[in-house]
This record gives sequence, C-alpha cells and structure tokens, in this order.
Amino acid sequence: MHELPHYNECPHCYAPAAVRADGGCLACGRRRDDTEGVDPRMTAVTVDVRHELPCCCFLCGADTDRGKTLSYLSNPARGPMGWLVGLLPGSTRSRRHRQLMPVCGPCTPQLKGLRPITFKAGQEMRLRVHKRFRALYEGVNGRPHLDWG
Repeated sequence: MHELPHYNECPHCYAPAAVRADGGCLACGRRRDDTEGVDPRMTAVTVDVRHELPCCCFLCGADTDRGKTLSYLSNPARGPMGWLVGLLPGSTRSRRHRQLMPVCGPCTPQLKGLRPITFKAGQEMRLRVHKRFRALYEGVNGRPHLDWG
C-alpha cells in the first residue's frame, strides 16, 4: 500500500506542499532540511480583506494598536510592452491595492516595498507574517479550508 503524501508548510516559500522523494519542496524545489536563511518565527497566512485583524504586529508579533497601510501594485501584464503599458496612468492593466495592517512602530520602515506572496485583487492576499499573528488571526477568523471546486 502506498503512503499518502504529507502536506507541510515549506520553510522557504511557505506553500503547503508535499515533499519530493529527495526531500525537496514540490512548490519551490528547495530541501526542507536546508535551514539557511530561514526565520523559524515566520510563516504565511491568507488575509481576507473582510476579516478582523488581531492587535498584533504582523511582522514581529508584538502587541500593537497601530495600523499602517500596506500598498502594492498589481500588474498582470507580461513581457516588455505589457509591462510598459501597465505603468501608464489610468491603465486597466495596473492597479494600486491598499490594506490596513497592524504594525508596530519599529517595523513600520519594513513596509516600504513589501509585497504579498500572492493576492486576489481587492479580496485577499497571502503574506509572510509572524507565527503569533497567524495564530491570533486564525483564532479570530478560523482556519481556511481547501476549496477544490
């Protein structure tokens, strides 16, 4: 009988993926036992814009009542011409998205240039976050369920 694959979060790309026979992640290819550059305090969570956010800095896990806007640009265009067209003002190919996130004072400078791992424009985004933030977020909003439909 075949053993079912184990889906664990990769410490490099944070994807919930199975491990290949050689120990590599199916999503990014890096070996799970290679811990170089891995911060064990960090994980990823999908934040829905309609959900309640905990009073905890999403970058360091410290308690905070401060909120700052995480702003990022979506540009689905591919290739040099698509990229150039996407930069034009008013272009439908690019759009700025904003999400208010809890962040403490010392972590505020880290917001500049920070982008989600993945996102559905205006609905949800998958972010690299502190494990404490994820635990509190899922405690308030519940864990997401895989949607195979």
